[in-house]
Amino acid sequence: MTLKLTPQDISKYWEAIKLTLIQAGGIPPEREMEYCNKALENILSGKFQVWVVFDYDATGEQDVYGIGITSIQIDKVFGYKVLYMDSYLGFKPQKPDIVQDGVDDLAEFAKANDCKRLLLSSNNKRMFALARMAGFKEERTVFTKDI
Repeated sequence: MTLKLTPQDISKYWEAIKLTLIQAGGIPPEREMEYCNKALENILSGKFQVWVVFDYDATGEQDVYGIGITSIQIDKVFGYKVLYMDSYLGFKPQKPDIVQDGVDDLAEFAKANDCKRLLLSSNNKRMFALARMAGFKEERTVFTKDI
């Protein structure tokens, strides 16, 4: 199951959200506070969305599998809206059905917001396998160089 957090829910999950931002984003230690503060501003203003992926354990308690962070953006070439996930951190092995349910929930949110595509990027090779399993295809590779 996937839950889109409201601004009021953020404090409950803030430590996990910060961990997601830092680890999934590959943020250098000296920029972590600045990056997290800016992300929090974007989350609370509604520019970023935070998703908690969970299942229920044998006792009926919520068992968090991961945290994802998305934003609605405009495709620079075609001009249509896309839902872009640039941060996802799994806290335990990801079950195929939970991954697919999460992608379905993202697609439903994207359609409701007039998005034409789901996009994701990652520097984690395990994320590539999850994306392919959920029906994503690789279209671009991005290279970076510090200057």
